[in-house]
Amino acid sequence: MPTKVSSALIEAHQPAFPKDGVSRFGQFQQFVAVSREKWRQLVLAGKAPQPIRMGARCTVYKNADVHAWMADPVNYRAEQAGASLAEG
Repeated sequence: MPTKVSSALIEAHQPAFPKDGVSRFGQFQQFVAVSREKWRQLVLAGKAPQPIRMGARCTVYKNADVHAWMADPVNYRAEQAGASLAEG
């Protein structure tokens, strides 16, 4: 049975995913628990946040959109985040 101290230590060492900014898939993969290929399929189907191409080899996603997907992955639709893409 975990003690309060050990639970606090575990929570203190768990990484946090920022709510603002942008991230590459590898930076948030541990939080979404799907493979890169499954994520790509979800993006193509409009069921995951749409990528922002920064260059030929750099694709990022808005962290706010990824958080929205994590809150409700089954009902998420990319058009929900369309307004946030237009903002910045």
